[in-house]
Amino acid sequence: MRIQLIFPARPIETARSSFTVMPLSLTLLAALTPQGHELKLIDMFAGDQPDYEVDVDLVGITVRTPVAIKAYEIADEFRKRGKKVILGGPHVFAMPEEARMHASAAAIGEAEKLWPAIVQDAELEKLKDFYVSGPYEIERLKGSVHHEKERPDLAGLPMMRRDLLPRERYFMDSIFTTRGCPNHCHFCPVTDIFGPRIRRKLMKGLWNFAMNAASPRSSSL
Repeated sequence: MRIQLIFPARPIETARSSFTVMPLSLTLLAALTPQGHELKLIDMFAGDQPDYEVDVDLVGITVRTPVAIKAYEIADEFRKRGKKVILGGPHVFAMPEEARMHASAAAIGEAEKLWPAIVQDAELEKLKDFYVSGPYEIERLKGSVHHEKERPDLAGLPMMRRDLLPRERYFMDSIFTTRGCPNHCHFCPVTDIFGPRIRRKLMKGLWNFAMNAASPRSSSL
């Protein structure tokens, strides 16, 4: 399939494009995409614009609350043209039913287990209404649900696909090393989305090295 991943931005944000940071969501989703698919990344914060007439099979859009209206406008334009659209991100976690009105499917929670399942179902023309990762009250969702009950293990994740964006236009890269927080501050959604336990990320090569180093070595006398 031809897949386009979009990081929306408002004009007030693109006006500061001289201090751009490479978006984590785009490069992570690209890394999680199963092999055999054609990918294009659109970072509107850095000046890219979606092409609604492009020949594409699946569109994934990250929705942050400040750009939710813009993200919905983009999604609606693609859907008018018969394209499959997936909405995910922190705003969708909070407002899944609202997001579903503008999408073929809404992704709730972390993408590591969800995105490969979404790509597979889209290819088979069997998309569910909602894809959920981690503890969540799925009973309140109206429609079909794919539910990964456990939060993903972050050890051994693939490297971000930074090669799919022109790195020279970014002031810095983006990384993540942990997810989750035990504090559950009332103003912060991190604990709700990522859980109360801190999970640490290890790169694939480092994870393999650690596992090999920890394995008991046989010896002969």
